[in-house]
Amino acid sequence: MRWKILQYLIQVFFDNDQGIYLIASSNNDIFRNNIHDNEFRGIRIRSSSNNLIRFNSITNHDEPYGQGIELSRSNNNLMEHNDINSNDIGIDIGGILGNQGGDGIGNIIRNSDISNNERWGVYFRDTRDNQIIDTTIQNNGIDFFRYPFSFEEGCNNILDNVIGTNDRPILYFNERVNLHGLNPSELILCNADGSIIDGISINNGEERNNGVYLFMTDNAILSNLDIENTKDGIYLGNSNHNIIQNSFSANNDYGIYLYGSYWNDIHENYLIENEENGLMVAYSEGNMVTNNFFNNNQNSGIINDNIDIPNLWNIQNIIQLRNRRNIFGGINFGGNYWATPNGNGFSQICN
Repeated sequence: MRWKILQYLIQVFFDNDQGIYLIASSNNDIFRNNIHDNEFRGIRIRSSSNNLIRFNSITNHDEPYGQGIELSRSNNNLMEHNDINSNDIGIDIGGILGNQGGDGIGNIIRNSDISNNERWGVYFRDTRDNQIIDTTIQNNGIDFFRYPFSFEEGCNNILDNVIGTNDRPILYFNERVNLHGLNPSELILCNADGSIIDGISINNGEERNNGVYLFMTDNAILSNLDIENTKDGIYLGNSNHNIIQNSFSANNDYGIYLYGSYWNDIHENYLIENEENGLMVAYSEGNMVTNNFFNNNQNSGIINDNIDIPNLWNIQNIIQLRNRRNIFGGINFGGNYWATPNGNGFSQICN
C-alpha cells in the first residue's frame, strides 16, 4: 500500500480553523508535524480510513470542545507516538449516533502521551472495537470516558497497559471480573455483568479526575470502595440491579451518580464532603437508598422525577436488628442519616 505523506521536515500548523483536515481521504501519513493554537481542532479526519498519524505534537486547542484529534466516521486509523497536550479534548473518536457503532471502528492509539487536556483525555462516542495500547493518559479532566451507554457493542474496546493519573493503571473490563484490593487511577466496567469489586481505592489528589464507572453493567457488587478526590466517585450509566455497599466517597462533583439506572441497592455508605451532591439520581427508577451517612452541602439531587417507579429513600417501617447497629451507631433501621457540614442537617437537629 502506498502512503501519501503529509509533512515536511517539521511542518507547523497554527491559527487556522483546523490544523489538518481530511475528508473522504484515506492512506495518508500525517508525520512529524507541530500543530498548535488552531481555532477548533489540531487534526480532523472525517469518513477517512487507513491513515497513519504519528510523531506529531498537537497542543493548545483549548476552546470549549476543541480537540487535538477528532476522528468522525473513520475506521482503521493508527495514531502512534503523538504528544497530545493542553487541548479541551485530547482524542475524540466518534461514529454515527444510533448506528450501533457501525463507523469509527478499528482505530488504534499506541505509544502516545495524552495529558493535561481540560475535559477528556480520550473520548469514545457511538463507536466500538478501538484499542489504546502502551499509552499514558494523565492529568486530564477525566482520562478516559465513553458515551452513550445504550448499546453493548460500544463496550468492545481494548485498553492494554494504559497509565493514568499518578502513574497508576486505567483498568477497563468488558466481561465479568473479580477484583480485590487494587489502587488504580480509573476503573471502568462496560457490559461486565456479575462482577465483584471489593477494596478498591482511588485517590488522584489534586487532579480530582477519575473514578469508578459502570456502563451497561448489571448485577455487580461493589463493596469497601474508598474513592476520594475524583470528579464523580461512582458513576452508573444504564446499569441495573447492582449493589453499592460499605464504601466511602468524597469527591469534586458527586459521591454517586445514577444515570438511566434502575433497581440498584445503595446502603451503608459514607457520602461526605462532595462538592455538588452526595447522590445524584438522573432519569433513574426503583433504586433503594437506605442506611447511608450523608454529610454534604447538598446531600441529594434529582433530575426528571416524573417517573413510574419511585426511588425509595427509606423502608416503610422502622425496624431493629438484633446485634446490629445502623450507620450512626443507633438501633433503628429505616432511612438515612442526613447531616450537613454546618450542623443543621435533619438528622442533626431532630432527635
